[in-house]
Amino acid sequence: MKAVLKSNKKEERACKIIPKSKVKDVTRLKQELEILKRLDHANIVKLFEWYEDAKCFYLVMEMLKGGELFDRIVSNGFLEEKLAREVFNSIVRSLN
Repeated sequence: MKAVLKSNKKEERACKIIPKSKVKDVTRLKQELEILKRLDHANIVKLFEWYEDAKCFYLVMEMLKGGELFDRIVSNGFLEEKLAREVFNSIVRSLN
């Protein structure tokens, strides 16, 4: 879901809703969300805030518009070598 900051009405954010009924370990998810919130890396999506109510978790994240890598591979039938190298390098930098 797309959202816009109330303060300036220009900055877009992505809002992800996770039903608690689909979460196996709520404590672990909360720990992972807190870790993700502290991370600041160009190759890792930014989690600005997260909230919860009785039924769901709500994640306010950086809006990424590039689409899913998997969908691109499926639609093309393959991944171009240059793009595969860029993706691999991004993953390795993120892990580093």
